[in-house]
Parts: sequence; C-alpha cells; structure tokens
Amino acid sequence: IWQEHGKLVTATHRYFPDSFDRLPRDPSKKINSGYKAIEWLNYFWVLGPALFRLVLPSHLWQHYCKLVCGIRLLHQRVITEDELKRAHDLLTQWEYDFELLYYQRKVNRLHLVRPCIHAVVHAARETYRCGPLNLLAQWVLENTIGNLGREVHQHSNPFMNLCQRGLLRAQTNALKVIVPELDPEPPLTHGAQPIGDGYVLLTAHDEEERLVRDVMQINALINFFTQHGKPERISDGKFSLERWARLRLPNGQIARCAWKEIENGLTRNSRNVKVCTSTFIFAVICCLNYL
Repeated sequence: IWQEHGKLVTATHRYFPDSFDRLPRDPSKKINSGYKAIEWLNYFWVLGPALFRLVLPSHLWQHYCKLVCGIRLLHQRVITEDELKRAHDLLTQWEYDFELLYYQRKVNRLHLVRPCIHAVVHAARETYRCGPLNLLAQWVLENTIGNLGREVHQHSNPFMNLCQRGLLRAQTNALKVIVPELDPEPPLTHGAQPIGDGYVLLTAHDEEERLVRDVMQINALINFFTQHGKPERISDGKFSLERWARLRLPNGQIARCAWKEIENGLTRNSRNVKVCTSTFIFAVICCLNYL
C-alpha cells in the first residue's frame, strides 16, 4: 500500500503549476532522506485530502480534512470574519476529536499529544490579533538570514559585517518606501499587453484573429455579453479571437493555455486557474482558449 501511495504522489507531478515550487517526491522512497519542507507542505496540505482518502478509514479522513480546511483558511492573504469563525470551529472540533480518536484522554497516552496539537486551537485567535498566518511564516525570516549570510565576506569579523549588511538592507528598504520611484516596476517583456487590474497577456500569440467555431465557446461568449449588457456584440453570432500563450496574474504567477502548453510538451500543467466573473478575466480566458 505504501509503495502504491508513493506512485500516486509521483503521478500528480504534471498537474502541479510552477508556482507550487518543488514537487513532492515519492514518500515511500524519499521521506526519510532529505524530504524538503516545501515537499511536506505540498504532500500533506495539497495532495493529502485526495490521496489519503484512499487509505484512511472514513472517520479518520474526515477528521484530517477538518484540519486541512481550517489551516488553508487561515493561510489566505485575505480572510473574512466568517471564514475566521469557520476556521476556529473546524480546528477546535479537530483538536477535540483528536483527543477522542488518538489518545482517548488517557493519562498514559498523554505523551502522544505534542504541543503543536494544542497550539492549533489558538491559530484563529492569533490570526485575528496578528493577521493572516502566511504573513508571519518562518520562510521569510529564514530566506532573509540566508541571503544576508551570503553577503558576508569579512571573515575576520563576520558578525559585525552581518550587522552592517542588515543595516544597509533596512536603510535601502526604507528609502524605497519613502521614495517609490527608487524601486520602479520591471519593464514588460517584448510583445506583452496589459489589460488592466494587474493582468498582462504574454507572448506567443496569434498573428491574426481566428473565427470561433466551437459551439461551447460561442455559447459562453453569448452568455457573457448578454449578462454584461452588450447585446450589440452578438448581433450576428460570429466571434473572432486572438489566442495568447500566457497570462501573468496580479500576484506575479504565470498561467499558460493548452494551446502552447501541449504543443511544447511541458511537463507541469499551469493552465488550471480560478475564474471569477470579472470582465478582464473572462476576456483573458477567451483569448487563451481555455473554454
């Protein structure tokens, strides 16, 4: 079972966009030999709800999903009060069920309850006090320690050198905040086309528009223009679109379309995006030929 589970983990690799960073390797082979923190995160919090359903009893799988749902809610960059309350309820219920399922509140099994189990109960309250937990994650501090350490070149007095590099970094960041012109946005790549709201179409793209012939695409366009009060755009029921290969999202991630992703034989799927009802997003989806 463990080996089959590992094969399933490996089989998911092509569905992970590049934004998920390092792919989780086969845990049956690598979990005790340098399994990275990001691999644990993707394995436990991303793949877990789907893969563990195949091996866990139903009541244990549901218990695990409460934890995943609560933690995912708390690690959003923006969280509503209702979501915060829901996360608190889920994590409180998870901790209570943990006591009943795993150590049955027996004193002789108390050593099985690690401090992190109890800490989960306070996560929602701390989010209310400090903000979304992803903004307080250890990753940022560890990364800063790493890149500051790489700037140390005075081996005779490394700690003083490190202090000065940190001071210089703080002064530079302060100047960029006070005078934003010192930190301009990087220029767009050749052929890129901004479409508003932070979205940018990136090459490659069709040299000329193509007539839409797919019935599903035509119906989607008709519904869209009807809902947004632009019936003049569907007078003859004919639409022409220009396909673009990539879309840069406001968060900096790059989504690709099936057109070029399949053609280039890319191994990691980057065309799974969450679609909202925004005019810009829908236009991009049409241009990228997602429909």
